[in-house]
Amino acid sequence: MVGLTKIQIIDETVKYYKTHKRGLRKDGSCVYFYNNTKCAVGRCMIDPKGFKDSNTIVQEITDLNSHLKPEYRGHSISFWDDLQELHDSPNYWVEGQLSELGLQIIIELKEKYSNNTLL
Repeated sequence: MVGLTKIQIIDETVKYYKTHKRGLRKDGSCVYFYNNTKCAVGRCMIDPKGFKDSNTIVQEITDLNSHLKPEYRGHSISFWDDLQELHDSPNYWVEGQLSELGLQIIIELKEKYSNNTLL
């Protein structure tokens, strides 16, 4: 199976949050899986429920690839950090939709990752 590109994952993530709530606790903190919602990384995991009580940052997950569905494997931790930051930042969202700043971040992420597959 050929995995998804970073650009495809970014597009898929944006599309996902147009129809799904972001994985946030009532206090606004991110969580991989909470109340049937998932964060940006959690939605790509095989079993995000295993991380339901976790607010562990991506870098602290031992062997992230082994927790990801096959189509999402092979990307750097820095990519997943950037994608997670898109999800987590309240400045990028307004009433469940991307804000103007969020839309700008999408453009920047696509520029950053369109030219360098090793990032």
